[in-house]
Amino acid sequence: MRATAFFHRHYLVAGESVTTHAAAVLVGGLMTVIGVALIATVAFLPVGVVIAFLGLLILGVGVFAHIQRPVKFADMADSVMALAGAAIALTFVLAMALFLIAFVASVVGSLVGWFRGGF
Repeated sequence: MRATAFFHRHYLVAGESVTTHAAAVLVGGLMTVIGVALIATVAFLPVGVVIAFLGLLILGVGVFAHIQRPVKFADMADSVMALAGAAIALTFVLAMALFLIAFVASVVGSLVGWFRGGF
């Protein structure tokens, strides 16, 4: 698919809100940058991960979703709340995966040290 075909099919459809797409892309990109900056500090790591995931999800909505006008504030708030729930869930899954990886690495390291030292 050519880029112009994608653009025409997604953004130039009657009733599609180009301004809301642009705002979602801008806000999503800004939230992603802020989230990455917060991730760089250890104290704000959990908050930064959630904000970065939420920014990526909003950015994806701005690029790929069909946003019909008129855009109602209640619909937009519902969408952001649903995306925030998804971002928190992704953060929880990531934390659990990192915990399991660290646990397995420590067990394997302990077993290797135990086998090297003898029984």
